[in-house]
Amino acid sequence: MSKRPFKDDITEQDLFDLGINQIGYTKTSKIVFSEDVRAICEKNQCGNYGRSWTCPPAVGTLDECIARIMKYDDVLVYSVVTELEDSFDFEGMQRGSDRFVKITEQLFGMLEKPYLLLSSAACGRCSACNYPNPCRFPEKLSPAVESYGIYVYKIAETAGIPYRLRPNTVSYFGIVCY
Repeated sequence: MSKRPFKDDITEQDLFDLGINQIGYTKTSKIVFSEDVRAICEKNQCGNYGRSWTCPPAVGTLDECIARIMKYDDVLVYSVVTELEDSFDFEGMQRGSDRFVKITEQLFGMLEKPYLLLSSAACGRCSACNYPNPCRFPEKLSPAVESYGIYVYKIAETAGIPYRLRPNTVSYFGIVCY
């Protein structure tokens, strides 16, 4: 890998201390992009399609997203794992998602520009996204990994990170292209 995406005084241990459970590295050239992933976004199962700056159509076409990523050479893949009572623990899943958003917010301050950070879902920074009006925090915008047409399980595998860590857990993934 080339230069690390962190400020000089940041170590990988700092990421673990932040609450990140897994990290791995890969190359942008190894990312698998798919129109099928974007088609899932268009079905709007999460409710953010056309309602968030971090989701389609606001992030641009798949070709525009690919071009944005290909400006970088390397990728840091990270995940935050949350324990669940059982596979139907939706409150636990929401707690995990909220925790992931907070950790990703802290990660912004640890990164050295230039980089592109993609997150696990709509950013959640504002109580309601300002879309289609201008984003209130464009410098901290972290589009959804899937909104860029990326298979999360494939990029995790490429980076050597298990997609499913163990039963009764949920993992949220983000990537930093640098």
